[in-house]
Amino acid sequence: MKQYNYFFGVDISKKTVDIALLHLQQITHQKFANDNVGMKELSQWLKNLNIVVNETIFCMEATGLYCFTLTNFLAINTIDIWVEHASRIKKSTALERGKNDKIDSKRIATYCSKNLDRIRLWKPMDATVDKIKHLASLRERLVETQKRLLTPIGEFEDVGNKEMATLIRKTIKKSIEAVDKDLKSVEAKIIEIVNADDNLKQLYKFITSVVGIGFVTGINFIIYTNGFSVMNDCRKLACYCGVAPFEYSSGTSVRGKLKYIVWQIKN
Repeated sequence: MKQYNYFFGVDISKKTVDIALLHLQQITHQKFANDNVGMKELSQWLKNLNIVVNETIFCMEATGLYCFTLTNFLAINTIDIWVEHASRIKKSTALERGKNDKIDSKRIATYCSKNLDRIRLWKPMDATVDKIKHLASLRERLVETQKRLLTPIGEFEDVGNKEMATLIRKTIKKSIEAVDKDLKSVEAKIIEIVNADDNLKQLYKFITSVVGIGFVTGINFIIYTNGFSVMNDCRKLACYCGVAPFEYSSGTSVRGKLKYIVWQIKN
């Protein structure tokens, strides 16, 4: 395992980046803007600290697009990055009190230094998978919009007010049709991109060959595993998906039966 001596914990928001450095049992903290100007200031701070790049790791929670500016900066400077699930960090530091951006960055730095056995270094997402990811996010927003449009219609039908349900349906008919059309268009574009890549096409075929796994789950597997380049162990994948068996019992109380679902993709 690589030896690290500089542990940076990062709490990221839309506009700011709080960074705590844990080194030789001492913690220092700085806040930067989450933009190119902030990254220039971060670069100068790192120079002033005289860190050893090969002994340095930045750990942060997965925050989607908010991570982009920082991860791009770190990747260019060949600094190791660990993007961890927020739930794991939260469970590990659940007994610590207080919460703000500064405290959270220090917690993440501490978590990083104490849990190197869990480390999984981040690497840039494959360009094709990245396109699929953004289209999948767009699809989710369209699905949510579709639900919001249809919900009041269903509610009026449930209470027997069919007249009002019909009125609303007619009033927003074009909107419903437009969203449905865009939804199908996005899904078609995702499949088109998948089929244009031989590796992803084969992976998608394997994934969806499993009973119960369709378009949405299959695409999400590809996205969250970066085409199975960051996670190719079936047991870890089962745990990540929440289908690995964990017993919940105390004394004579048993809450739920153990269930275990594991499938493996073979090349």
